[in-house]
Amino acid sequence: MRERILNTLLKICPIGDLSSVCGNEKRLSCVFIFYRRYDLMETILYNLSSQTLDREDVEIILVEDRGGSDRGRALPGQFTALDIQYHAPERGWGRMGFMRNFGLSRARGEIVLFLDDDTVLPDSRFLEKLLHHFRSDPDLDAVMPRGHASFCLLKGRYDYHDPYFFTNRCMAYRKKVLAALGGFDSSFAGQEDVELAIRFLA
Repeated sequence: MRERILNTLLKICPIGDLSSVCGNEKRLSCVFIFYRRYDLMETILYNLSSQTLDREDVEIILVEDRGGSDRGRALPGQFTALDIQYHAPERGWGRMGFMRNFGLSRARGEIVLFLDDDTVLPDSRFLEKLLHHFRSDPDLDAVMPRGHASFCLLKGRYDYHDPYFFTNRCMAYRKKVLAALGGFDSSFAGQEDVELAIRFLA
């Protein structure tokens, strides 16, 4: 019954603008939405370059807000061992829902992992373990790893965030599930992940 109600609502009020979603050419897509804070992006990209997962299986999608910057465009060149796509949308600035959907629409992975620029991955097997969970259970729609922002660890900020909640800075979904839900609400400037969590749980 809940599924029928949700599907009806999505038809009446489409949420995101996911008119096209790429196929599954990769096992995993890591999607970042960022604006400035380049030093933090360099840290997490370094973490990703240290992961044990086969590089052929993972891609990184960088979506820079506010039309992008020269320094943002230079990030892929600093990490040439990684498959990095860089995008700077010309519209939707400041709306996290729109930006996440933009990244999602370009993801070629079966699994989409949303990461924030202030995330750190101290475990070099993190991506490998994440994919193992999805492979082990074909009915698994999402994985919520314990997540802390680097600001929380290093500067004492955001430590009030629940490490096991959808806003934990590290949430992975099967792409087909996000597409079925219509993605994120494109009008949201923030808390778009909380809104998605409500629909996802419903």
